[in-house]
Amino acid sequence: MKPAKNPWWQAAQTPRQGFITGGVWLFVAAGWLVLAVGDPSPWRWAFAAAWAVIGVGYLVSAVVLRRRQRDSG
Repeated sequence: MKPAKNPWWQAAQTPRQGFITGGVWLFVAAGWLVLAVGDPSPWRWAFAAAWAVIGVGYLVSAVVLRRRQRDSG
């Protein structure tokens, strides 16, 4: 039998990796947000929003992985 593939929503292999990566992406989003406040160009707001969505996606993936580990163990 082949090993099961990761679900489509799983952005990280482990919860720890998901929390760290999500935090980094949210930090990048905060930096773009600071730049957007100083120079309100629409593309800066778009970058800030995109990085924030990616960061939240990693955090949600990490939380789901953590809950699955607790339920199965």
